[in-house]
Amino acid sequence: MKNLLIAAVVYMLCPSLIKSNAGYEWLIEGYAKSNLEALQQLQGFNNDQKLEAKLGYDYAFIEMIRKSTPENAVVFYPSREDFTDKTFNTGIGFSGNLCDKLSAVRFLYPRKIVIKQELDKTSWSKKLTHVAIVNGHWRELLPYKVPASALITVLPTDSAQAANTINRQQ
Repeated sequence: MKNLLIAAVVYMLCPSLIKSNAGYEWLIEGYAKSNLEALQQLQGFNNDQKLEAKLGYDYAFIEMIRKSTPENAVVFYPSREDFTDKTFNTGIGFSGNLCDKLSAVRFLYPRKIVIKQELDKTSWSKKLTHVAIVNGHWRELLPYKVPASALITVLPTDSAQAANTINRQQ
């Protein structure tokens, strides 16, 4: 009986506490309602489409790498500075949400990911099979000439495979 009385008092106090606390009100009125609306808008989408709608070009770039590389690939992945560099006017605005190694590993597993800080320092960095190029950065890692138009792509380190890839992209 005592527990029931305490539960009833808490139940009566909760609405007044929520309304008097701006943080709770924001959580319910702003965050929860906007997320519910977003979920309703994305109702017919598959998981990849939902992620692309939420994360934009960052996820599209990860998806391009995933589709263009075999599962046993060792991929060089650009840094946040490369993603946010505005030197080339590509018209694509990366938000920087998926610019760290942890995010890349999470979405590209079982592929191995190598970042700038690991170049020439780890055994995987000596076994690169692909280089992700964003905003024109890191073309110099490839052992062949890469066209200047290759601003956002992923290319194999093997020059025989690269000829096919570059021809398909043009």
